[in-house]
Amino acid sequence: MWCSYRSRRSSTARQDRSARQRAVAADLARRATEADQRIKRLYDVLVAGVADLDDPTLKDRSA
Repeated sequence: MWCSYRSRRSSTARQDRSARQRAVAADLARRATEADQRIKRLYDVLVAGVADLDDPTLKDRSA
């Protein structure tokens, strides 16, 4: 099938944009997973009683 240069160029641009969007989405998903893991570890520490809720360092870092 014959395609014009302009059609191929815009198709390539769409593919590039789509690839960038997928990369950004994957990075955001990875960062969200990492944040969820950090929050879970913090809750586990608090529930286990290892960290004190009144600890000023903990309050500063969670603000």
